[in-house]
Amino acid sequence: MEGQTVTRLASVAIRYNLADTAQASSDRYYATYHQGATPSPEYLAKSVRDVAYHLDYLCEALWAEDRELFAGYVCWAAELFAALGFSPSMLPNLLDAMQVEVNRNLQAAQVEVVNDFFVAAHSALAQRVATPSYLDDRNPNHALAASYLEALLDGRRHDATRIILDAVHAGVKVDDIYLNVFQQTQAEIGRLWQMNRITVAQEHYVTAATQFVMAQLYPYIFSANRKGLRLVAASVGDELHELGIRMVADFFEMAGWDTYYIGASTPTRDLIATIADHRPNVVALSATLTTHLMRVAEVIDALHAIPDRPVVLVGGYPFNISPELWRRLGADGTAVDARGAVQLAESLLA
Repeated sequence: MEGQTVTRLASVAIRYNLADTAQASSDRYYATYHQGATPSPEYLAKSVRDVAYHLDYLCEALWAEDRELFAGYVCWAAELFAALGFSPSMLPNLLDAMQVEVNRNLQAAQVEVVNDFFVAAHSALAQRVATPSYLDDRNPNHALAASYLEALLDGRRHDATRIILDAVHAGVKVDDIYLNVFQQTQAEIGRLWQMNRITVAQEHYVTAATQFVMAQLYPYIFSANRKGLRLVAASVGDELHELGIRMVADFFEMAGWDTYYIGASTPTRDLIATIADHRPNVVALSATLTTHLMRVAEVIDALHAIPDRPVVLVGGYPFNISPELWRRLGADGTAVDARGAVQLAESLLA
């Protein structure tokens, strides 16, 4: 992305005053909607922290010039608030308080575009429906995914591993295991956490166990004939959600590519140096959180300066919400899953 548009300038202005705006927004919310109530200092501190998080998402969405990113985040937050037992009016009222305080530090043209983002968020809230389970009957491996997740939530990692290995020995393809079991169960544990039905510790346990099971499947993954094509795959910045991009790298291996999987929290400078050294045909970048989009664009801009630059694919939750986001960040494409990423990469190279 290039150029200092009004929308991007609004993002910069809000971020510059973010801490003060978060405090003022929280104060306005309690003064307006909770007159007479006196929350504890600890509760107020958490409120300011959470408002700062909301503003961070707003800044990234403005910088990406994409209302849907902020609207999607707000709907996610609404589902979390509902699971925590908060009033349905809390988030809309909080958005109103944020809007007033944000606009205090903006120019008239910036106020206009920011208000559009808040309007989009309120509209999305009004139409929001609860996220259904990711383990549904349309999944051809529904029963396998359900039994696998049940074992992990019960803390039975060895049983979960055996369930997967038995399925592979029975003829279930490894790529189907990845897409219909691992991908779906990871999405489901995220939903269960959002609904306050599992803890962060349980979510981490399931993810770590799935990484262990994936390692057991590597003998099936690395047996494909090589195509002489190379991939570098990485999560961007301080992104810690690396399982998705690891699955992408494994799919490229299954398709006969040679892959260099970097994983999470790789500094931009080191990532660019690695790409320059390995000269891959394709670079796959992952961002699960909207707050990492600037880092994605930073890497893509740096890659454009490399002679004979590789094809750049991006993926993750923000790109699923906004199908055209990849264009605005300067990438060459995106895909909704690992199988689609391989197909897209090979079609672009062809």
